[in-house]
Amino acid sequence: MLFITSDYAFSGMLFCQNCGSKFRRMKWGKGKNQQVVWICINHQMGGACDMKAVKEKALEQAFLRVMNKRKEPNVDKFDEEIFRRLIQKVKVQSMVEAVFVFKSGIEVREIF
Repeated sequence: MLFITSDYAFSGMLFCQNCGSKFRRMKWGKGKNQQVVWICINHQMGGACDMKAVKEKALEQAFLRVMNKRKEPNVDKFDEEIFRRLIQKVKVQSMVEAVFVFKSGIEVREIF
């Protein structure tokens, strides 16, 4: 079963480096097998982009690692408010790599 949702921490913040499209949040599977992923809208709609889906938990963990490397502020769990306050956008390079672009202009690459 497929559910398309909006208005989450990463909504409007993730951009595909392959085609430039935004990402959309989706839930795949059922019950304990259900997982939340973000997928390139162009790819999901059958476009030419070959970008694969990225797990939401992987993005959250990558953001935590970026924050802890920069030591501002040191957080131990994903916080949407901090994410939205500091991050301008996330350029998704692949299903295992992204560049977090801070509002200050600093870019930090992280592998999930």
